[in-house]
Amino acid sequence: MIAESTKADLAECARLLALNLAQYKAKYGELPLEDHQAMLEAKLLANGILEMTMVLATVTGRFEGWLKALSTPIH
Repeated sequence: MIAESTKADLAECARLLALNLAQYKAKYGELPLEDHQAMLEAKLLANGILEMTMVLATVTGRFEGWLKALSTPIH
C-alpha cells in the first residue's frame, strides 16, 4: 500500500498519526523510554501497524477495498 501511495498521501497519513500521538501524550503523558522496548515486544506494535494501514487506506480512498480484503478468508 505504501508503494502505491503518493508523497502527499504518506504526508497526510503521518500528519494524522502525529496528531493521534500528540493527543495521547496530552492525555496520558510521555511514554518512558524503558517502556518502548516492552511495546515492541507486545501486540501494541501490531496494533500500531494496523492503525497506520487504516489511516493510509482512508487517506488514499482505498478504505472500502481494504476492509473487503481484510474480511476475505485466506485459503
